[in-house]
Amino acid sequence: MSAKEVMDKEAFDVNDIQILLGVGKDMAYRFIRQVKSYSDHLGWSGKILKSDYLAYINREIKKNDAPRPEKPNTSFKSYATR
Repeated sequence: MSAKEVMDKEAFDVNDIQILLGVGKDMAYRFIRQVKSYSDHLGWSGKILKSDYLAYINREIKKNDAPRPEKPNTSFKSYATR
């Protein structure tokens, strides 16, 4: 089954996620848990709706999820070399 055929379905299971993302079973289950923690309209264990998948993929990154800038180097050695 191709990714295009998988996207024609209304709900995805772990095998579908493996095909879509090109990952192993463990990573596919982890991804399903992440999607379910974001949105779970189906409520079935091990399956997610296409709409939940798309909502997760297209979600806006919250301010807290943004990468944090590196802390400035404040070690003694960095001051000594200035």
